[in-house]
Amino acid sequence: MHRFAGFMLVIGSLAGGAAQTQPAGAEANPATTIATADKAPSLVIQDERPQGDLKQKTLSLGIWSCDYFITRLGDRGVTTDRMEILRSVLAEKFADGVVGQTITVTHYAIYLNAGAKMAVMATNAGANAFGGTVRSIPVPHPRCERERTVAGWFDPGEITNQNLPLIGELRARVGNQEISVRHVMSPDKFNENSSDRRYGQIKEEIYRQLGIHLAEALANNRSQ
Repeated sequence: MHRFAGFMLVIGSLAGGAAQTQPAGAEANPATTIATADKAPSLVIQDERPQGDLKQKTLSLGIWSCDYFITRLGDRGVTTDRMEILRSVLAEKFADGVVGQTITVTHYAIYLNAGAKMAVMATNAGANAFGGTVRSIPVPHPRCERERTVAGWFDPGEITNQNLPLIGELRARVGNQEISVRHVMSPDKFNENSSDRRYGQIKEEIYRQLGIHLAEALANNRSQ
């Protein structure tokens, strides 16, 4: 059973609003509320991400796996919590108020997909040791179809250069509807093991873009 990093954010109109903390239920963690005195909170964000979403992990080290060297990134170098980034984006996008609804976030993470590159490097190491053909490092591409990849899949058409891609994924539930958004970026330079603030800013931007995509999906739902 998953353990959840549980807290709840409630967003209303920003105009003249004040932030306050209040109980979200007998067994719930405190909620952060932004609302005007004459307006009830209009948007609730419930965080039900598994704890694994918060930690860096390489999904597989098995060279035949579709998830080989796809790494879920932690938050080294990040100074603003990703849920706070999401709250801020949604508060800005829906500052005019929205119909009351609860958004349950079930997945919110970034992946570095180095599978194709690392597979060639591994086979080249064998070729150098035992004799064989050394292959050139390929343009980044997924090793398997999307359906066979746990997370961090990308379409080669989504990247703008030959650098390893970062794939942001956000899944949320609104009522009975599941919403899934993605954002792919291939920065000129990135080190997943560094706490350098430059790399943290790249991750923060991906979190922000995911929030924008979610806001767009919510707005489309409102217009239908």
